[in-house]
Amino acid sequence: MIVSIRGVCSLRHVGTLRRYRSHRSDRAVLRAVAAAAQQPQHPLLEHVGGGGGVAGRGRVHPALAITSSTHGLTLKALGPIKKEEVIVSLPGSLQLSQDRANDPASLTELIELVPKELWGAKLALKLLYERYRGTESSHAAYIANLPVGFPGVPIFFGKEDLDALEYPPVSSQVIKRCRWLVEFSAMEDVKRLGRELFGDDVGDMLSPNMLGWALSAVTSRAFRPGGDGSSAAMLPLIDMANHQFTPNAGVSGSSKSSELTMKALRDIAPGEDVSLSYGNLPNDFLLLDYGFIVDRNPHDTVKLSFDPAFVEAAKAVANVGSAVDDMKIQPWQARALDALGLNDNKEVNMLWVEKDGDAPVDERLLAGVRVLCCMRERDLQEAGGLADLGKWTPARSGAWEASVLKTLVGMGLIGLSQFSGSSVADRKLLGGDGSPSSDRKLAVGLRLGKKDLLTGAIEALQARMQDDGGKGKKKGKTKKEGKAKNGKGFGG
Repeated sequence: MIVSIRGVCSLRHVGTLRRYRSHRSDRAVLRAVAAAAQQPQHPLLEHVGGGGGVAGRGRVHPALAITSSTHGLTLKALGPIKKEEVIVSLPGSLQLSQDRANDPASLTELIELVPKELWGAKLALKLLYERYRGTESSHAAYIANLPVGFPGVPIFFGKEDLDALEYPPVSSQVIKRCRWLVEFSAMEDVKRLGRELFGDDVGDMLSPNMLGWALSAVTSRAFRPGGDGSSAAMLPLIDMANHQFTPNAGVSGSSKSSELTMKALRDIAPGEDVSLSYGNLPNDFLLLDYGFIVDRNPHDTVKLSFDPAFVEAAKAVANVGSAVDDMKIQPWQARALDALGLNDNKEVNMLWVEKDGDAPVDERLLAGVRVLCCMRERDLQEAGGLADLGKWTPARSGAWEASVLKTLVGMGLIGLSQFSGSSVADRKLLGGDGSPSSDRKLAVGLRLGKKDLLTGAIEALQARMQDDGGKGKKKGKTKKEGKAKNGKGFGG
């Protein structure tokens, strides 16, 4: 059973914009390992593996350590860890998750007031209950070592930092989460059930700020042991591993027991951090849930809201003749868009272009624009079917495809026009002497990444046009920024 990871951020990520890893010499690695070996054993190592195989306790590889650095805490190998060796094994008793059989009825009722899609908030309430129990909780040692704050998570951004994102798909989610925290804490049923759990401390334990802390702890650290859709759990020690898209460790479970194990995916050398992949996520999710972004994230996207009016605005920007009569699409075009699901779910994406040949847009966006740029129903019927409309390769040619590519360029330019300032100004701000706050760096870094993505997508589209069907490898130049007077831009 493969475990779906929804968290595992450590303090190393808080407030960090970009991470450029330097290659340390072997001597420096040995010094770091020696210094770590002299530090007292971290309480969580004892909490998880101190039982030495006793029932209800886990196991910890003898070479594993928790070390501090300028970025906070991290899991590090003090000695060699071989491929397939167990780094941490965690029984169900050490996993913090909802337990309907043993949790108070009022806690279960309180959790049921949370909408199903807010899975993190459900586990956050369980976390707050265990925190309130103090030393009576079997999770006390774990909870005592959770971060006291999450300054990199956007729900704690100030207004100016939130405005600096200039990217509604993220800022609207931040506002939505904050609004829910306030509204939930004010509900009469929440107050009633909270008094049964927390007594006179209900005002503090279920305040928006305390709920925000618990929600951030969960979304930045929790796993879904049963895969997507399953209940979430917080996994002591395992959730201190840092993120890499190409990690050296992985987490798996068994259908026969609740135990979870973190194993080495390859040999891990002394001095090396133990890392997990949180998933191939765009920076939107990394920032919202974990409080960091990845520079030049190959999985990043720019969300757009697909709408015929937006496509028409893009055509105007690109100077493409309209296929729509008085802004009314043809019935056969409407049927095609409905078959593509673009009448119900309008979210489409421009994609990060890592190398020549990468698709700069997702399949639904490409197919939808091809439908709206098609002049005749017969051409659409002869194009190979709806399944082929979203394919970037093999390349197409002709007047129809030229109008499609130009329209997509226009959409990219409209997307760029939603941002104030230039990429050059953003880079200057990030690299200047008057360094902004860490939250402002994250906000500016996110929007700069979106600008770079859109610019790369535009260049890929223009290269396809200049290649007359994509057979060549010439790259055309494009303006780094664009302006549009009308049309819709980012999706919500």
